[in-house]
Amino acid sequence: MPKTPIDRVQFVCGFPRTGSTLLMNLLAQHPDHRVTATNGLCGLFAMTAEQWVRNDAFRAQGIEKVRPHIRSALQGMVTGFHAEALESVESTTQVFDKSRQWLHHIDLLQEVLGEKRVIVCIRDVRDVVASMEALYHKNPMTRGAMPDTTAGRVKNLLNAENGIVGRSIVAFRDAIRRGFSTVMVPVRYHELVENPQQTLHNLHLNLGLEPWDGYDPMNVQQRTQEDDMLLAGLQGLHDVQPQVEPGPRERWRGLIPDDLARVIDQQFSDIQSLVHGRA
Repeated sequence: MPKTPIDRVQFVCGFPRTGSTLLMNLLAQHPDHRVTATNGLCGLFAMTAEQWVRNDAFRAQGIEKVRPHIRSALQGMVTGFHAEALESVESTTQVFDKSRQWLHHIDLLQEVLGEKRVIVCIRDVRDVVASMEALYHKNPMTRGAMPDTTAGRVKNLLNAENGIVGRSIVAFRDAIRRGFSTVMVPVRYHELVENPQQTLHNLHLNLGLEPWDGYDPMNVQQRTQEDDMLLAGLQGLHDVQPQVEPGPRERWRGLIPDDLARVIDQQFSDIQSLVHGRA
């Protein structure tokens, strides 16, 4: 069981529409768990790390001399942010901090916090964009300016520079390329919704936590709240249903054309292989 405060902070990231909100609200059922909605701590953490090397006073002292102090300060930022939970009487309290940006800064996490495992939610890319497409059609008055065609909207989502899905995939691929797959704990969407209790059991084992059989996927209460209009302009992006239902595989069928689905499957074959356990 992790003993230090920093050991008791877990980081959750991944692609949009991959079940991270569901995962957090299931984890929240455990009496020793504290979970966040999409959180801004990562931005503060990364911003501080990016700025300290530009500070003239630190540079005058010598960057390498100051580096250990900055590392300690960044660790303190994480534990201080979650101090209320971490300073509880129960030393077993676990904090799960969620942000897609943790995937972009996985190297920084490892340097500052040591070998830190990061939970990464993944899903068939075709289903990810199809899920976004379904939300687009549910929000005709509030969805903002988007391309008029399914193909155009999918292209925007998967854009490597500024697409909400594409940027996450770039960060995921980059983390694997640089050898961080050993600290990444994948949670596959279809496994989470088809067998949530087994998925959570495996997650506990991967994080070194005691198993717990009290999760109830048939009675999920939404404890995390997010203003979807502020974050993405699509209402319902982070809604959680009260019961976990597996639904059909290949949910993309009927939402995106078959020819476009084939292109996505080929373009992201490495992701697809990881999602479906072929690699």
